[in-house]
Formats: sequence, C-alpha cells, structure tokens
Amino acid sequence: MNKEKQILKQYWGVIGSELVQMVQDIENKPLTTQNHYGNYMHLLTVLIGEGIGTSVCALLLLKANANPQGVKSALKCLGESK
Repeated sequence: MNKEKQILKQYWGVIGSELVQMVQDIENKPLTTQNHYGNYMHLLTVLIGEGIGTSVCALLLLKANANPQGVKSALKCLGESK
C-alpha cells in the first residue's frame, strides 16, 4: 500500500464518520455557490490547517461522498489543481 493510501486510511479511521456528517450537512444546505464549492473550500481550509495534505483532504471528502465538482472547484480557488 502506498504512503498516501495509508495516510488516507488512518485519517478516515479517526474522522471519517464526522466528515460524512459534515458532507451531508453541506449537501442539505441551499446552494449558495455552484456545487457547494464555497462550503467545501471552508472545510478543506480547516482540514489543511490541521496539517492534513491537500490531496489527502480532497480524497477524504470524496470518500465521504462530497460533490466531486464542488471539491474540484474549491481546490482551484485554493490554488490547487487536483
């Protein structure tokens, strides 16, 4: 297993259920930005601020059933091209 997958698995074990709930909460909100990218940008910023790598953060959100286009747009706004 590569290092990124190991890290993803470890973080998922610790915060996965909370991320699923956060993503559900985001998806249930009225749309204020296309594909909720604004909410995902906020969540990514919080996770990155905790020292989690950007690509791992994005993968965690996608694993939690986040809108892929919303996450992609949020990453673009943050200057990432994932």
